[in-house]
Amino acid sequence: MKRMILALALAAVAGGVTAQSYPVKPVRMVIPQPPGGGTDLMGRLLGTKLGTFLGQPVVIEYRAGAAGAIGNRNVMQSPPDGYSILFGVGSDMVLATLLSKDAPVNPSTDLTPIIAAVAPISCIAVSISAPVNSVAELIAYTKANPGKLTFGSPGTLSAPHIYGEKLRSLGVDMLHIPFKGQGPSLAALLGGQIDVALSNMATVVTNARSGKIRIVAISQTKRVESFPDIPAITEFLPGGDQPQGWYGVFGPLNMPRPIVNRINEDMHKVLADRETRAKIDEANFVPVGGNADQFVEMIKNLQDVYGRVVRNAGIKPE
Repeated sequence: MKRMILALALAAVAGGVTAQSYPVKPVRMVIPQPPGGGTDLMGRLLGTKLGTFLGQPVVIEYRAGAAGAIGNRNVMQSPPDGYSILFGVGSDMVLATLLSKDAPVNPSTDLTPIIAAVAPISCIAVSISAPVNSVAELIAYTKANPGKLTFGSPGTLSAPHIYGEKLRSLGVDMLHIPFKGQGPSLAALLGGQIDVALSNMATVVTNARSGKIRIVAISQTKRVESFPDIPAITEFLPGGDQPQGWYGVFGPLNMPRPIVNRINEDMHKVLADRETRAKIDEANFVPVGGNADQFVEMIKNLQDVYGRVVRNAGIKPE
């Protein structure tokens, strides 16, 4: 018994020393998507700057495949010593737990949430050939003509698709047309093959500024500073906001709290850095932040919101 107590005490001391000295070597940040998308853009930007505050390089490693599951599992199976972290898309991870039978990585129970870093600015864009010119007209038209307008998403059971199901439950009834990514959905909107795209500013803003499409609403609870003239959908449809997605940093399960706190604190320094903040704004994302416990609550809330939408829509796991 005495030996066991002594061993536990020594382990606790060793853990404390590890946390205090962390990091003593480069940190690996896994991005579970291929290069070129929003996850890659934000992961490289934030990860590189994080290394300057940690005092060790943050090395980006791509582990794409299976809708992010390969990279997620890679970090889940890594030692919880702070040298393997994940930069993942929260909404995708949460939806996978609700829509897949293949035992996806649960961000609440299989990983250690560290910080919600940034969030995309979600929006509703319409074709210039669509019979609506504003979000008020869109809501009125779809309620009067259910299923007549079409909306595009980056794929069946994607976050925008599930958001479309939420809108349908509120009377904004549109026919879903899935595509293989945001790019093809935008192309269909530009060509008039669909009436509406549930998308994000990073994807559609350039074409909106050139007058090729119209952004009629920010699909969030309030307007955003960078687009003050675009109304939030909740101004016209209470409860009609899209569940907030975010790009967050995770570690393997059971990471020591001092290491979690160190990464969280340094990520806040990254988000406060003037140059980094300008690049986040330019990419049409917004910083989030908060401590690790708040991040856990955000994940649970998103699971509850998406869970209700999925159940109400009668969508079954595949």
